[in-house]
Amino acid sequence: MESTILYGNFQNEGIQLVRGRQSGDFLTNLPEGALHIVLNLEGTAILFGNQLRVNLMPSTMVVFHRTPREALTATRMTVEDKDDYLVLSVTPKWIIQTFGSRKEALHPGLQDLLHYKTSDSSALAKVRSLSLAEKEIAAALITPPVVSAARSYWYLAKVLEILTHHLFPPINLASSEPFCSKIKRIDRERSDACIAWLKERLDEPLNLNDLARHIGCAPHYLSRQFKKSTGLTLKQQHRALRIDHAATLLSEGDYNVTEAAMEVGYNSLSHFSKAFMEEKGCLPSDFLND
Repeated sequence: MESTILYGNFQNEGIQLVRGRQSGDFLTNLPEGALHIVLNLEGTAILFGNQLRVNLMPSTMVVFHRTPREALTATRMTVEDKDDYLVLSVTPKWIIQTFGSRKEALHPGLQDLLHYKTSDSSALAKVRSLSLAEKEIAAALITPPVVSAARSYWYLAKVLEILTHHLFPPINLASSEPFCSKIKRIDRERSDACIAWLKERLDEPLNLNDLARHIGCAPHYLSRQFKKSTGLTLKQQHRALRIDHAATLLSEGDYNVTEAAMEVGYNSLSHFSKAFMEEKGCLPSDFLND
């Protein structure tokens, strides 16, 4: 049997992270009265007790509680396969000491465990495949990316990360907005706010710093994201809004070319006519309503 304690001391601290690489009898030394998070990296195993039935395949994981004095059998299916797994074991007392202020938000299946009402070993949820993030965490746990003097602190941070993911109910992804959709929505809302701000100041030069302060982000970031979201630079958008408004004024017949130009911030008729031609493909006079 080959196992290595990576972090903690179960007897003294109530928490322990172990890496195992053994054949034959599997996890026979799992502490009683503890919650266990098993990340099964390689090999096939079966765990069973009075009410517990767990089949572990490579790259799967499970969270379960082993009650005191219950006989629990945990055996590898074959002795020829290479075995590799991580087990994080923690006592109910440690969970309460660490997460007690948020006890009511913990996984519903933990409530009986924390109040010592469980009579049989049981899994919090079904066996499932390791996520990409969990595989990355497992790889890091085996080969910590820090110097030995910092490892106890690093392991504590990773242990807390694992526990917060598995002791609390998972986020309802069906009702949660996907990250990419959220980013696109925020960019769209920011672009709409930029356009609204520009429409209110058509007769003023574009002031990127003032606009960025109004939106609440850095000027260079705002410029880049606006172009990415709309396909136009802020300067191009500002000119398009100006010319659209001028065209409306001209078509309604209440403004002549000079008045429309000044209304949207152009003091030069030649600059106004050039911008109008580039935006509309014709001269401003063509929009006059005779």
